[in-house]
Amino acid sequence: MPETPRTVVRFAVVAPDGRRSSEWRVWTGGEGRPPKNDVYLAPAKSIKEFKISLHRDNMAQYGLSDSMRARIRPGDRHAPLRWEMDTTEITPGWRCGYLLRFPEQEHEQLAPCSDDAIKVPAAPLGGEVSIAILIGTPNATLKSDSLGEIIALLDREDGGKVAVVAFRGTFDPALVAELELQESQFGWALPSLVTDREPFGWVVHNHGGTRSSTEFSSLKHAVQQKVVSLAGFNGDVGSIEECPSAIDHRHAACAVLVCGSGGHRLYVDPRGRCSHEHLANDASTLADSYDRGELDEHWGTMPDGSLHTMISTQRVVEEMGISRWGR
Repeated sequence: MPETPRTVVRFAVVAPDGRRSSEWRVWTGGEGRPPKNDVYLAPAKSIKEFKISLHRDNMAQYGLSDSMRARIRPGDRHAPLRWEMDTTEITPGWRCGYLLRFPEQEHEQLAPCSDDAIKVPAAPLGGEVSIAILIGTPNATLKSDSLGEIIALLDREDGGKVAVVAFRGTFDPALVAELELQESQFGWALPSLVTDREPFGWVVHNHGGTRSSTEFSSLKHAVQQKVVSLAGFNGDVGSIEECPSAIDHRHAACAVLVCGSGGHRLYVDPRGRCSHEHLANDASTLADSYDRGELDEHWGTMPDGSLHTMISTQRVVEEMGISRWGR
């Protein structure tokens, strides 16, 4: 009788004192279903929101679940990030599709993980456990001591394997220190569907074509979610939730600019899929246009006489059928 393919594994990194990481799931197919060549991974508590997909065509992405896409405005429902995976073999027949990094200092005392989850011993004080998701060609073999400890081997449709491999090293605290930048920078924030998620987040890095996620504890790091500043913009910045209700199409904007006798104020929506790297420049250009009196048809008038306009993406504007911002 042929051996039943293994297509799913769960694991968590657990310290001797009971502290642990988030619990992760890696799979090449559903429970009881035949394997595919695509590989998926996600924090077990956040699968209802997103997953990391490593596709057979060497393209990868952070993708949203169907339930999450239903909550996102049109034009923003595409994958947050896509990239081409590095095909360099790190050992004959094997390449690294993704890397998860679990610093010992970020583990937390939580309820025990699932009974079927593999408990990976944590690194010593000041160290980290890295979990590599290795993708193998058919007939490729892997010795457990060649790269690290093999946690699990999953089957692929083409006869190859996915190896979940753990190894230990030192941890650079500067990786988690990047969280402090999020207080003044803008990224895209998902509205959560999960009420019992574990208290962790991840800083994403790119190592020569291989993506990695370093886990941090949200109980140890106060990452500020509300917009408080925007470097380069000469005016006040607030959250889109504070934007005056008289302004139409607020739900479609990455940011709303209001100009009047009180100065310039920008209301930013961190859930918008705009390139926030350029948001300050765009807002400053519009504010300068207001100051010069060079206004086009996309400015609208507020009840108090102030003027407003918005910044969004072309995709959102087209899919929502919006032809003019201000009314």
